[in-house]
Amino acid sequence: MKKNIVSIIDTFYDNISGKSNKERNWTLIRSLFCDNAQLVSLNKSFVQNPDVIRADIESYLIKLKFYLQADDFYEYSVENNVKIFGDVALVFNVYEAKRSLTDKAIFKKGVNMIHLLKTDDDWKILSMIWHDISF
Repeated sequence: MKKNIVSIIDTFYDNISGKSNKERNWTLIRSLFCDNAQLVSLNKSFVQNPDVIRADIESYLIKLKFYLQADDFYEYSVENNVKIFGDVALVFNVYEAKRSLTDKAIFKKGVNMIHLLKTDDDWKILSMIWHDISF
């Protein structure tokens, strides 16, 4: 079961990663999430207070499309700690991002707290909260 959950996260990263001109499979990405999924970004502003930015899946994908058109982007899991409680799972996911697969330099890393819900079909992402650390 943990393997299925990690594969969903890997599928998400695989599909958002690539060259800026790569057409992403938005239908596949959307299918990884519950219809009412919530995505929350926690990042520091210039005054060092956390900015909390909430989005539903459609709003998130619009922002993501815009971001991914600007530069090549490769994000991947470094570590996954999966806890399952019946039909609910929590993944503490550490990730890194590079501008190229061959880059040694990491331009950001961060953590996701991902909640998943077991549906009739498979696990789906119910919420994702992340905090980036840029270098």
